[in-house]
Amino acid sequence: MKFHMLASGSKGNAFILEKNDTKLLIDCGTTKRYFLNSLNLLELSIEDFDGILITHNHSDHIKQINIFKDHPFVFSPEQLNIDHHFVYAYEPFMIDDFEIFPLPTSHDAEVSVGYVISDREHKLVYMTDTGYVKEEHLQYMYGADYIVMESNHDPELLMKTKRPYYIKQRILSDSGHLSNDDAGEVLGKIVTSATKEIILAHLSEEANREDIALDTVSKYLNGYKGKLKVGKQYEILSSD
Repeated sequence: MKFHMLASGSKGNAFILEKNDTKLLIDCGTTKRYFLNSLNLLELSIEDFDGILITHNHSDHIKQINIFKDHPFVFSPEQLNIDHHFVYAYEPFMIDDFEIFPLPTSHDAEVSVGYVISDREHKLVYMTDTGYVKEEHLQYMYGADYIVMESNHDPELLMKTKRPYYIKQRILSDSGHLSNDDAGEVLGKIVTSATKEIILAHLSEEANREDIALDTVSKYLNGYKGKLKVGKQYEILSSD
């Protein structure tokens, strides 16, 4: 199992997971030029994907969905403007080598999910765009080899931004985004010695900094010996 985070942030999100010849794309919310250029750098094409997984239908996650209008295996929890299969929370399904388990998230979309994706050897958690993580969901995420976890904002920095107060309240709400401390608390409960790599995702450009996110989350990861990295908005981040 290996992955490539093409982009992560409020301006666009896209993530590739692969095992042997099976390739999945999670979200496709970047600009078309950036998306296609990123695939070219990885020597991939849109025809290479065996499945397209959408987390929710906000534009920073589905901007390029029309590229896949003829793809037979597009999966989404919400209605899209192309033909697709619906996914339902807690109802796993298979795409070749991968078992995909959708977990509901708490976000201001009609329906939104994260994904726990497993093959016979490894497990990856992809959890972004959620105001909180339910305690009962931790059992599904526990002991993952790879974890992509939202670490959107530092509350103090958020309140100092010039954003309208209602936007700040939305971000801080249970249907908003995880703070650095929120991410750290969740990770502290699910990381084990099996965890090889953690990617902090969807960092706010205005209300967060990489060093603050890394320092804050690290405080919850006593004894963790794996990699801790930050996903970029305009830079591909690949697994080691």
